[in-house]
Amino acid sequence: MDATSDATRMRLRYAGACRACGAALPHHSPAIFDEVAKEVVCLGCDADLRRVARAEAHSHSAGLGLAPAPGAAVGAEGDDALVIMSAVG
Repeated sequence: MDATSDATRMRLRYAGACRACGAALPHHSPAIFDEVAKEVVCLGCDADLRRVARAEAHSHSAGLGLAPAPGAAVGAEGDDALVIMSAVG
């Protein structure tokens, strides 16, 4: 599931299988349903996928020379305000 998908946490109307780990998800179990991709992800894998996405975004930011702005407040999702750092030397 990506940032542009329409993923919704819900109780499943039908049994399914997690697209990430393959775990069986019975009827009425809580899961994340992506309406665009028509895929289901269990709550455990959803948390893991979000953690990986945040780590990738952080490593991508670090590679671009981006750093948290001094004194910036941390957002609800742990996102810091970013500023571009100039090279010294």
